[in-house]
Order: sequence, then C-alpha cells, then structure tokens
Amino acid sequence: MFQNFQAWKLHSFEDYLTFLIVILAGIMIFKFAIQKIYKHRNDAYALKLVRKKLKYPRQSARVFHNVTLSFGGQPLHYDHLLIDAAGIVAIRSIGWGIRIYGQPDQPSWKAMDNKTEKMIENPVAKLTDSFEPLRSGLASKEIYSLSIEPLVIFADPFATPELYLGRDSCCIPFSGLKNWKKQRQLRAANKSQKLDVNQIASVIEGAIQ
Repeated sequence: MFQNFQAWKLHSFEDYLTFLIVILAGIMIFKFAIQKIYKHRNDAYALKLVRKKLKYPRQSARVFHNVTLSFGGQPLHYDHLLIDAAGIVAIRSIGWGIRIYGQPDQPSWKAMDNKTEKMIENPVAKLTDSFEPLRSGLASKEIYSLSIEPLVIFADPFATPELYLGRDSCCIPFSGLKNWKKQRQLRAANKSQKLDVNQIASVIEGAIQ
C-alpha cells in the first residue's frame, strides 16, 4: 500500500524549495481569482453577463440593452428591454448579493453575503412604476393592449444567489436565465395573436435618448 511513499518525500533543499514555490504559486493564483471575482461583483458586470445570454434570432425577438427612453419628456431607463411575440419584458440585472430577502409589496429588500448586509430599493416595484408612462408612450404610436412584465436577475459571480422573496416575485438567479428563456420562447410561440415585434421595436428605437 505504501510502496511508493518514498516518491512523495522531500530529500533535498531543491525539493523543499520547489514544494514551497508550488504552494506559494497556488496561494497567489487563488488570491488573484478571488480578487477578480470581487472586482466583478457589481451591476455593470451583471449587465454584461445578462447581455451575453439574452440573444435571440432577430425575426423572433429584439433586445435593447442599457437603454433610456423618453416618452412625454419622462426618461425611462432599462438594463434590458425584451420585445417578443408575447409582449415586453423590462429587465433589471443586479450584481451583488448571494442571499436576498423581501416581499413584493415591501419598498426595500435586504441583500447579503457572508460579511455584509445592504438594503436595496425593491427593484420589481421600481420597474413596475415605469410601465404606465411606457404604455402611454406606446399608445401614442397606436400600440395598445400589450403585456409588459418585470424581471429581475440576480447575478453575483461570487456564488449563486438564494432568493427568499415569496412566490411570483418576478426574480431569478442568473443560473435560472436559460430555463426562463426557454419558457418565454414557448409562451411567445404558443400565443394565438402574436405581436408585431418589428413595429414595437421601431417605436422603442425612436424613443431612445
């Protein structure tokens, strides 16, 4: 069982030095990786992550990223705005927090990691507040009665976020985005009266500041 044990022993100064160098190199690589992850724990990086995943064939959907619209002089900002045959999804991407606590009707939610706790404005409520001026702006261009829904994606690269937000919170972790896209595409494909994606996208493009 231990016939090769001698091979693992350090016999000379060079052996000890090589072993020490390997250990130090491993520590430095680990430290660098952790620093890189912490550097990316922000909303700007979350936006980039989500942007890479929200790709659709142009004929089936359009997605606008980091866009500010002006309808009636009121600026409406969205991290991502998805337009498909089922309607519009206004999306917010958040890059910090591995445990999120809150309820849909609460004005503030709690975001935490193992060391820090932050209170954040209810992102779903903030998105929903923008829907009335968005509807009015679309109606001014003769686009009526379309579904507008919120979606918040928590994309902390340190760990998969755990969401304690109650049922139907309109929130998902970044790891759940692939499945959400599949469900959304099925919903758009099965919609009996499909929306004109290009018409809506044209109005949105005309409202970009």
